[in-house]
Parts: sequence; structure tokens; C-alpha cells
Amino acid sequence: MKTRALVFGATGYTGHHIVQRLTAGSIATVAHVRADSPRGEEWEGRFRSYGAEISRASWEASEISSLVKDAAPTWIFALLGTTRARKKDLLARGEDGAQETYEAIDRDLTLMALEAAAGLDSRPLFVYLSSLGANVSARLPYLKVRGEVERRIAESALPHVIAQPGFITGADRPESRPMERVGAVLSDGALSALAAVGLRGPHAKWASLSGDQLAAGLIAAARDAGSESSTTLEPPALRQLAAG
Repeated sequence: MKTRALVFGATGYTGHHIVQRLTAGSIATVAHVRADSPRGEEWEGRFRSYGAEISRASWEASEISSLVKDAAPTWIFALLGTTRARKKDLLARGEDGAQETYEAIDRDLTLMALEAAAGLDSRPLFVYLSSLGANVSARLPYLKVRGEVERRIAESALPHVIAQPGFITGADRPESRPMERVGAVLSDGALSALAAVGLRGPHAKWASLSGDQLAAGLIAAARDAGSESSTTLEPPALRQLAAG
């Protein structure tokens, strides 16, 4: 059966690279672009130039369920996430940012996609981009909600891959995250210094990944997964998969 992919969070840093790599590999791909995206038309044009199909389905359970059913995906990539900066931008433009929270976006929208996938007879592989440190007991909301999603995925009947990267950054990251970028550069420098004197373990676990590296790792993990997969990947495994 020919592989088909559905990408939620396609306009994000990693999501864009996922769509680009999938289509370059001749995998039929549906890229979901939020109906209210201010750059929706720009993203549609870019994804079409890659050869992807586009969905602008609204984040309503019935519409997402219909999208998943019509797309009939083999793989579903759930790469959804928001930031405090996005909420500030919405408020600065006079828009309602009340629902731009980790709980509403990172958790609830991902779970909506998960429930839609679970309703299919075909049992698609569910690939979830989580984070190192995700835990239902975490004090940070970002890590807590991702831990909650991980638990729900594990409880589902779907084969799945959960990725737990650390820093995801790179010079090609379009949104401005100066503190994250500086933190990654400083961290990578210190880890590289340790690796140079023989302490390679910390670098393997904590060094940052670019969006394209992570995309390569996630797609390789999807290719390797079986119909009963239940896999959690930390940075060393993601980096190894990305390297081929």
C-alpha cells in the first residue's frame, strides 16, 4: 500500500521541513494549515510548489475527523505547538489570544487529531513531537501538557512514535526566539568542549537539533515503525536516525 502522510502543524519550523522532505521523497502528503493563519495563502502556495495537498479544515472535531477520514493517512505527524510570543503578537494586533495556550493548542488540538485517527479502521502511525522532560507531574505547563498527551497516546490503540528532542533551533528558524537561540549556542559550545575531551554522552543527549535534522529523524522513525510500534525517542536516537 502506498504511503500517505497527514501533517498537523505543517507551518511550524519542524513541520515545514517534514512536508518538504516527504514530498521530495514522493510520499503523498496533506499539509494542514490553520484556517485562521494570517499567512495561510503564502503557506498554501509554498506547499503546493512542493507537490503537497492542502487542507484548511477548522479545528472542530467534526471537520478534523472528516479530514483524517478523507486523507486516509498511513502516517500522521502531530507537530502542534504555540508560544508566549505568538500570544503577545495576537494581542498586539488586537486579536483574541485567550485560547493561545499550551493547554488549548499543544494538548487539546493534538488530542483532537489523535481521537480522529483512533476512529479509523486502518490504525495509522501517530508520530508526536513532544519534548525532553515531558511529564504529567512537571511544574512547567509546557512539559506538563506534553506529558499528558504522551500518556493519552500510550493509552490509545494506535501504533506510535513519540519524539523527545531538547533544543530545536537553527539559523533558518523563521520566528524570532533569541533567548532559545542564544541558549542553544552556549549549550552546544559547552557540550562540544566536553566531547573534545572524551565526554561525548552529554553532547549526544543535550545538543540542539535543527528543524531539518529533526524532520529527517522523524521520517526515518516512521519508516522503521511497525504496525504495533510503541516507541519513544530521545535526542541520541533522533540524531542517529537523522544521520541515516
